[in-house]
Amino acid sequence: MKKLFRITPKLLGTLIFIGISSSVNAATATSTLTVTANVLSACVINNATLAFGEYLPVTTHANANLDGATTVGVTCTNGTIAQLFSTTPTAQRTMTNSTGSVLNYQLYTTASRDTILGTTDAGDTIPVTGTGVTQSIDLYGVIPQNQQVTTGNYTGTANLTISY
Repeated sequence: MKKLFRITPKLLGTLIFIGISSSVNAATATSTLTVTANVLSACVINNATLAFGEYLPVTTHANANLDGATTVGVTCTNGTIAQLFSTTPTAQRTMTNSTGSVLNYQLYTTASRDTILGTTDAGDTIPVTGTGVTQSIDLYGVIPQNQQVTTGNYTGTANLTISY
């Protein structure tokens, strides 16, 4: 024999309440979250060395310059517009040995060595447009001919700057 359930008014009220409260809990609201950041321009210059090699003032370089070249790595934030130059004055681009003897050199922006690397961001500079990855920038040097200096190893520095 089958048992029948009777729905009493109390049971009916409970079922209706459960149904209503389920639909009340199912309501939602949405909104947006604004997210911001400020990406700044930045550049770095990797250290480099310009090694000229042997300078022979009374033979080979009595009548010929000694040329050299190097590559400098420059990394700038993507989209950054910059200028590479040297803050070492052109007249003070020198190397010295342990006895203080001075050997002059010059830095250039082109392989033809016809444009001296400038000393301000308004002069003869090398333009750089940042890509976010390191870019190779070629620099060229010349030790002028016929400098009668003493023997020894000569070293010096040229300060490179990037303005952005």
